[in-house]
Amino acid sequence: MHVNGVKEQLAYLKGLSSGLNIETTSAEGRVLAHIVLVLDALTETMEKLSEDSSHLEEYVSALDEDLTDLEEDFYDEYNDDTETGQIGDGPDYLAIDCPVCRETVYVNEEMFNDEGGTAEIVCPKCNETIYMDDGQVRENHSSAHYTEYINE
Repeated sequence: MHVNGVKEQLAYLKGLSSGLNIETTSAEGRVLAHIVLVLDALTETMEKLSEDSSHLEEYVSALDEDLTDLEEDFYDEYNDDTETGQIGDGPDYLAIDCPVCRETVYVNEEMFNDEGGTAEIVCPKCNETIYMDDGQVRENHSSAHYTEYINE
């Protein structure tokens, strides 16, 4: 029942109790009068809680909108550049898929600047070894395939 409905029912109950002409000096009269007082206080509390809840809903909605704006502003700076495939100004990473579990593994491109540019990468999910030469997966040792270059 909504707060307005409770208020209407309480008003009806107050009218009934006053129409009975019950003496408040008797035990039953004091109990009935006190019950009506408690119900009146509960109704006021419910009304206040309903107002507070409404204000909180408005506040949370405003915060959500502000957070969405901040997220859009912040993450727009780091979204993929569709022409270069770069994210920000950080190091370049190569994204490869593990042949066993299909987990995407990110490898720092600088690993291939060493002698011969070879690397063995272990998938963190299934521990499969992925062999790479100059940023390309060695077909004879693994069926993982290159996904894309990413610059973070």
